[in-house]
Amino acid sequence: MTALRVWRALRRRLGHRGACLLFFGQIAALYGWSLAFPPRGALTAINQHFADILPLNVWAIMWGVVSITCFACAFKRHDRLAWVALVAMIGTWAFFTVMGMFVAHPPIAVGAASIWCGLTGFVWVMAEWPEARRGEDDDD
Repeated sequence: MTALRVWRALRRRLGHRGACLLFFGQIAALYGWSLAFPPRGALTAINQHFADILPLNVWAIMWGVVSITCFACAFKRHDRLAWVALVAMIGTWAFFTVMGMFVAHPPIAVGAASIWCGLTGFVWVMAEWPEARRGEDDDD
């Protein structure tokens, strides 16, 4: 099997949904890493707010589990578990960010809350998209 055939087979197996899971898995991994190793000195308002709810290491582990789930399910045909984990984690983060607009000191910016809420909706919509059938959108 040539390298090109292997690449095409992997790409076909991965599909659009799997590619999105790899992308969001990477984001979750990096976000978890940033929570596990926050910058020295004062925490940002949003990190302090989430540290008041749970220790940042716990949040980092949760993001890490979501990341591993996304990576593990990216090449599978039945990837619902990864999408549920992703929507649940981003939705939870969005919920507590919105709450932080009202109870955090200093308040969390509306922009952060709107970004997380929008991302939750976007991922939820992506989770419902069916994978395109083979041949419909091949660019080969």
